Amino acid sequence: MQKITFCMLHNTKNHNEMDNNNTKYEDAVKRLEEIVRLMENGQLDLDQITDHLREAKTLVALCKEKLGKTNEDINKLLDQ
Repeated sequence: MQKITFCMLHNTKNHNEMDNNNTKYEDAVKRLEEIVRLMENGQLDLDQITDHLREAKTLVALCKEKLGKTNEDINKLLDQ
């Protein structure tokens, strides 16, 4: 069952190919939560941990970028 969940979350797209414009912030956060859960439950082997940490790093950067952009947009709207 776990493998099915992982594939569904991954949507058969390599995490290195994530499109920042198409990935929603909420989806990135959900995936980060899933990675944390897998790590905390000890469900990953050594190779998987490395891959998941890389993916998490990409997701964190994506979230920071989206939050920064949203902050800029809000500030622009408030300054008008």
